[in-house]
Amino acid sequence: MGKTREDRIRDLRERAEQLQAQARMLAQQNDRKKRALATRRRILLGACVEDLARRGDLSDGQIRTWLDRYLSRDLDRAAFGLPSGSSLSPEALACEQPQG
Repeated sequence: MGKTREDRIRDLRERAEQLQAQARMLAQQNDRKKRALATRRRILLGACVEDLARRGDLSDGQIRTWLDRYLSRDLDRAAFGLPSGSSLSPEALACEQPQG
């Protein structure tokens, strides 16, 4: 005896749920890969800046200015020896431009 309409509807709904679960799993995997790539880029950029500073192509003052502008969390600022909040005045931030 063949499946009833209700059985077919139930089977299709179950299959739809399975496909949605697979789609969520693939999206999560994709998000993890994107985050990993973003992290790798940040690490490489940091290594590049460190190398430029080591070679003298960037001054410590330039790097501190960038960090002071960018870092707002006290924990992050402390990692680079910066005080809580911005230590530079808006005027000082505007005047300190990287030399090209």
